[in-house]
Amino acid sequence: MEGKKFIFNLLSVFTLLVLTVSLVSALGISPAKKIVDFEDGLNFESEFKVVNTLDRFTKVSIGVEGELSKYVVLEKGNILSLEANKETIVKYSLNIPKTLSKNDISQGNNDIYFTAREIVDLKENLIGTSVGLISLLRVKVPHDTKYISSDFYIYEGDVGSNTIFVIPVENLGVENLSKVSVALNIHDGQNTIDELKSKSISIVTGERKEIRLVWSTEVNPGEYFVNVILEYDSKINEFEDKFIVEGRKMSINDLIVGEVLGDAVKFEVTVKNIWNEELNNVYAEISVYDLNNLLISSFVTSKESISKRKEGKFTGHIDVGDLEEGEYITKLRVHYGNKDIEQNIETTFYENKFVVEGVKQGYEDKFTSNLSWILLSILIILIMINLVWMHWFKRRD
Repeated sequence: MEGKKFIFNLLSVFTLLVLTVSLVSALGISPAKKIVDFEDGLNFESEFKVVNTLDRFTKVSIGVEGELSKYVVLEKGNILSLEANKETIVKYSLNIPKTLSKNDISQGNNDIYFTAREIVDLKENLIGTSVGLISLLRVKVPHDTKYISSDFYIYEGDVGSNTIFVIPVENLGVENLSKVSVALNIHDGQNTIDELKSKSISIVTGERKEIRLVWSTEVNPGEYFVNVILEYDSKINEFEDKFIVEGRKMSINDLIVGEVLGDAVKFEVTVKNIWNEELNNVYAEISVYDLNNLLISSFVTSKESISKRKEGKFTGHIDVGDLEEGEYITKLRVHYGNKDIEQNIETTFYENKFVVEGVKQGYEDKFTSNLSWILLSILIILIMINLVWMHWFKRRD
């Protein structure tokens, strides 16, 4: 008897999970987020969509949560009737009394959540227990002093590629920030491996900017730590995170630059998958910048898969029609998955020749080089034949 009861309970839980998954996939809600700035007596009207992808009629309950939810009014109430494969617009208004100041509520990002849950019993309007879909209204309430909100994202790189650190910074204070910078200390738990520092930027009140730092991952595989120091107008936020460096997977074996033909110059990049598995979504990106880091021209190749231990070639053209003679920087990036390898190469453009330092110049040069070796080999063979011929005649005499 106990065994049958256990099996019944197990099947019930399984059925509930299946229904939950099917519900989440059957309903959709958009947009995911909207943002509005707080002001005294704020009146804000907006809407979101609820989509029913089921082949049947259903009802949905709309819930409103958050500190400011009591000031939200749904235009048509909180029960929606959704026809099969149709979408419904939910209109709402946020009306904050003029007597409510920003000091009376939580400052920073004060969020209101709209949740959509299916009604499983249409007669009794019984709401299901599944996870509800959410649309967010973010009310940005400024702090009285200088204040920032920040996140930290690490895009891990393999040995020989790049690890990218991204720090979104949002000014939630009432004052503009004139000097915002990030310093990174990368270490292995004991010793400092490297240090990075961003340029100082300004962020006006209510504005959000991203600071991006790229680290060339020339270390052994393993676990590493990064200490982050975020400084804004002499104030400091400090925290630490960790990341993993895996073994090298991709190498750039060759870069050939062709002659300028018309207004374009051809590039051919050869890469090799040195990993023991196929690498997908591999593509190359070449960009030409002036010495002030202003983008002049670029191209991105199509994506390919490269089998293990095999090479792949990518070609493209850079437009040099408006390029003035002088010095430039060519940035070569090879992307694979969510990782990339990057090389910065000194470049000159003179007399209609695009010269990238340290790489092969032109397909014709390669042919000429091969032709020289062929002629030299023929010459050596002729000399050897001539010596044998002379030796044979001497013996005959």
